[in-house]
Amino acid sequence: MNAHSTIWGYPNDSPQGNAMENFISSTNLHLLNVKDAGPTFQQCNSKGWPDLTLSIGQHLLNTTSWEVLENVSFSVHNFIKIQLNIKVQSHSYTRFKTTYGGHKKFIQNFKPNVNSIQQEINSCNSKEDLDKVTSNFQACKRSYKAKK
Repeated sequence: MNAHSTIWGYPNDSPQGNAMENFISSTNLHLLNVKDAGPTFQQCNSKGWPDLTLSIGQHLLNTTSWEVLENVSFSVHNFIKIQLNIKVQSHSYTRFKTTYGGHKKFIQNFKPNVNSIQQEINSCNSKEDLDKVTSNFQACKRSYKAKK
């Protein structure tokens, strides 16, 4: 494509670069490249910045580091290191084997606790309160086998 743009490091703009800028802008993409980074392409007497890293949504702009590495890549293109500095929350849930019965046992275990569980849920004021109520609820564990 040979799209030169000062936005991603070239010393000048080209019509292809302007077209790429318009495409990036019109499709709500965001450029993660750092303007002052070294060239992503180097060959004998030429260098360039043809390798663009784009993301959807603006949330990665402030949480991502992007750099061109100086490691030998055995290619005319240099390695690019992209580091996402985001926290990932992982949740796991126990799933139960309900196909094979245990429903009567569940009702026996659940029924005596309905009123107290309802009161606890109604008195919840935060996510933590609700988590506590659900962690105290054990009828499924006493009635069904867990899926593996």
